[in-house]
Amino acid sequence: GGNGVIRGVDVGELAVSPTEIEGMSVLVAPGYAFIDAFPFRLREPATTAAVVAPTVYNRIDLVQADLTTWSITVKTGEEASLPEAPEADPGALALARIVTRPTMALIRNTDDGINGYVEDARIFV
Repeated sequence: GGNGVIRGVDVGELAVSPTEIEGMSVLVAPGYAFIDAFPFRLREPATTAAVVAPTVYNRIDLVQADLTTWSITVKTGEEASLPEAPEADPGALALARIVTRPTMALIRNTDDGINGYVEDARIFV
């Protein structure tokens, strides 16, 4: 096995979704993964810090499980007319991309053309 989320009983292992109260943060479900051949476990759901909307162009941020800090972090991408998601940091595993827009007021599960939204980036082992 390589790096990735371990499939459990629930398909929602380390799934990323908007918080229940619509806002600029996302929630990561508990689960297990392997990162650089080491086990990673998120025992409780984790809510990220608020994502700051870009100012001019769209941006793609990366939600990652970080083995070095045993935490969930959001790596901010670069604003661009055709943005690309950043690579996961060393010792980290990509869980989701957050597509952000200057017009956004919240993060959704799907693209509504105005707000930010989550795209699943999990790889399973």
